[in-house]
Amino acid sequence: MKSKIIIPIILGLMCFILFYVMGVQIRTIEKTDIANIRTMREAELKTERSNWKTKYEEITLKYEDLLLKIEEYKDSVEIDKEAADVLNKEIDEANMILGQTNVKGPGIIIVLTNTQEGQDVEDLDLLMLINELRMAGAESISINEERIINISEIRTAGHHILVNSQRTTSPYVIKAIGDPSYLESQLIIKEGYIDNIKRAGIEASVEIQDNIVIPKYYKEIQLKYAV
Repeated sequence: MKSKIIIPIILGLMCFILFYVMGVQIRTIEKTDIANIRTMREAELKTERSNWKTKYEEITLKYEDLLLKIEEYKDSVEIDKEAADVLNKEIDEANMILGQTNVKGPGIIIVLTNTQEGQDVEDLDLLMLINELRMAGAESISINEERIINISEIRTAGHHILVNSQRTTSPYVIKAIGDPSYLESQLIIKEGYIDNIKRAGIEASVEIQDNIVIPKYYKEIQLKYAV
């Protein structure tokens, strides 16, 4: 009887954290003005990145607390196999959203390449693309095999762009898992992202693939200020 009461509580907590994660991502996208991001001052971009990091830290703390509660429940009550399978599935989904596991699935691959005739790809070009993909429903994204999560840093450093503190250069291969047709259509519409990036003299291509593999976020997530 006790297990029948505790199991719904555990599942309810898991659902809450998953909806909280997706809600934060949606609110972050809604507050980002894609059209004006190129004109934002450096200070404003740093503030925006700081806001994303703070929200991600809050999510991570809730997630870790939830895992501790689950372990406590597992120790205090015997859970049947079916309920355990459901819990493990929920944990896997949470890990995927937080970028803590490798993922694969259908989606698109975008390649941006510098040319001698045009301007080079900038950090803001990549930031705009990430936001376009998120608004189109991309579930997981990477840039040159670097997993993009809410605290990922994308910034110019000299003649290179740093992604998760790793130096990246042209060509920039961006992978996105999601509805392939919809993701592609949102990028190639007239006057859309691909049109604008090509107008700047940057070579760009979009390809649909059925089985894209995106690695997990490899760096350790360290919270310096949140307790």
